[in-house]
Amino acid sequence: EYTLNVKNNKNDICLFQETRKTGSDELTFEDPVLKGWRIIYSGFKKKAQAGVAIVLAPHVILEDTILVKEGRIIGVRVIVNGIKLSIFSCYSPTDTKQYSDSTKDLFYSTLLKATKSIKSDYPSFKLIVGGDFNATVGKDCEPEKWPCVGNNHDPDPTSGNGLRLLNYCREQDLFMMNSFYGYKDIHRWSFYSNLGFKRRLDYILCEWFVKRFCNNCRVYRGISEGFYSNHRTVVMHCSFPSKKERKQVFKKSVKQKLCNIKSLKKDAEVVRNFSRALDIALDDMSMCTNTVSYTHLTLPTNREV
Repeated sequence: EYTLNVKNNKNDICLFQETRKTGSDELTFEDPVLKGWRIIYSGFKKKAQAGVAIVLAPHVILEDTILVKEGRIIGVRVIVNGIKLSIFSCYSPTDTKQYSDSTKDLFYSTLLKATKSIKSDYPSFKLIVGGDFNATVGKDCEPEKWPCVGNNHDPDPTSGNGLRLLNYCREQDLFMMNSFYGYKDIHRWSFYSNLGFKRRLDYILCEWFVKRFCNNCRVYRGISEGFYSNHRTVVMHCSFPSKKERKQVFKKSVKQKLCNIKSLKKDAEVVRNFSRALDIALDDMSMCTNTVSYTHLTLPTNREV
């Protein structure tokens, strides 16, 4: 039912948390309506709690599955319309006394190690990390200090998991995309408690390449209704260019040719031209009295004055 909802929303990839399905495996569908869709999931072996999953549309090419931490972190390497992506779905321990600080630290250190490894082994695959991080990033985290966040802050103070998430983003040069968009409250809150309070606990993180082509990233209430959860769905829209267009966007600037210092020793004409320019500059400086002046002297290139 949830996969059908993803299809109807026209999403290429969807990250699930709290699937509460035991074991780790891949699901495919025989139903003609969902033929080609697949779910890669990871849960605890004996406990039907926590759990993470990644849903892929038929046109998404699966290169590899990365099982990092059962029930908490799973990743895939995929190709979507020619774009190579490494995607991780995460479910962090809640930021309460139910879990110790060492358990929370271990989760983020494991995630950091896994994403660092995948970036090192497959640098051409661009990184996206999303999920329920149970983290609050408040107004006390200014963009000047934390470039990974935008100006769309949670009014509550930054929590312990929030600080862990910020440090993780800094280590991996990732951006919290839904902190750059959705300034209305209904576009910010991703968790609605039965006790009446609201939080932004879910985030989509990505590196600069993906951010460059992101159009929007925020909570969509209408899409969320089909999932029967107290968490709202966070959606990131990207419009990636074609291979030809990417070459133009990321075309390296041509470096200006620097002067050839060796020619000052070997080329007599360059030596004469340099001496003449130096004499002119020194004459100009000698004409200035009771002042301090700075003269920028450009060394000539080969066969140029």
